[in-house]
Amino acid sequence: MRIIQVFLVLLLSSGYVARAQSKSPFYLDISGSTVENQTLQSLMDSQYFIQFANKDVGLIRCKTVLKYKHVFSHKDGDVLEFNLLVQNIHSDTVRIQLQANLTEKQRTGSVGNMGYHNNDQGITYESKYYKEILAFLKSELIEGDIVRN
Repeated sequence: MRIIQVFLVLLLSSGYVARAQSKSPFYLDISGSTVENQTLQSLMDSQYFIQFANKDVGLIRCKTVLKYKHVFSHKDGDVLEFNLLVQNIHSDTVRIQLQANLTEKQRTGSVGNMGYHNNDQGITYESKYYKEILAFLKSELIEGDIVRN
């Protein structure tokens, strides 16, 4: 019995280490000197809601809501909050590093007594949540290459 317990602990911990090593930031490298202003303006003109911006630090926080389209589900949608860190990495290159926090919005109660519950899932590293904003930033800022470590 003890051997089975040790085997299960090793198996579970190796899976956790493999997952932790695969988590890395998503980022976009761009040539140009006005990237932070362009990024902020592009986000302001889009579906993303700017929650916070600090040019001294190079941090922009924005969010968007992804509606869930299934009728017979308690899930109402996902709220994605993004942190964008804009940093100069070379004299002619700026890196925009992204981090996404996922909150699932769920309906609770009955038809006559409907309520909502926000289930904060924390930071997500699933690429499906980054694809849209990376494609948007790339299209708005032109000459970037989407890279994931």
